[in-house]
Amino acid sequence: MGRNVRTVIAMLAESPLDECVVRYAAFLAGLRGRLLLVQAIPEHAPLGAAHREASLADAHQHLQGLTRRVTSAGHTSTDVLYGDAADAILAELFEQKADLVVMGIPAGHGFGDRPAGSVAAHVLACT
Repeated sequence: MGRNVRTVIAMLAESPLDECVVRYAAFLAGLRGRLLLVQAIPEHAPLGAAHREASLADAHQHLQGLTRRVTSAGHTSTDVLYGDAADAILAELFEQKADLVVMGIPAGHGFGDRPAGSVAAHVLACT
């Protein structure tokens, strides 16, 4: 029998795919695994600290809403990071020693026709 999944990261982007990503990641984590919902906020230095704080607060609110609607909160945690999405996934992947990462890929950006620089392509190249 295969190894038990202990930690699954769901990478979210405040998109219509987020709820599906969380449901699938929660299924993969199962009853004993841990689910970590992560969202990266892109850096917009010219917009200033007030914009950054508002963006972080909105992202936390989004993740908390998903947690309430979609998962059993007992094994779910959230994290919002400021910066590049691919770097955020990689940092969480190695820090949490995650077994799996689940993310939505917009239509037309599948693995067969990966655009250079896409988040999924970058994560795959670095793991």
